[in-house]
Amino acid sequence: TPLWFVVLLDEAFTLLTSLAIQLQTDDNSGFASPTNLVNQSFLLAELTPAGKRLLAVPIPQGSERYLRAYYDVTGTNPGAGKLTAAIVAGTCWR
Repeated sequence: TPLWFVVLLDEAFTLLTSLAIQLQTDDNSGFASPTNLVNQSFLLAELTPAGKRLLAVPIPQGSERYLRAYYDVTGTNPGAGKLTAAIVAGTCWR
């Protein structure tokens, strides 16, 4: 069963320019030299409405021991906004 990286938008974002969502892997828990397995950017207009599925991608082969979701927020004073990120098994996320 393949594993999927899924990100849901729980609350719409305000006052940011863009948001990059990355799934990173590394061989140590400190992520001294992470590798991006997934890297997807979104503009503010794409970060609405709440309840939207932003990402659902299969986790590529070759990941190292540790995985993490990493968010890169761009903007002068980001306001509201919440995400849920999960690694799930199955194919229902296509």
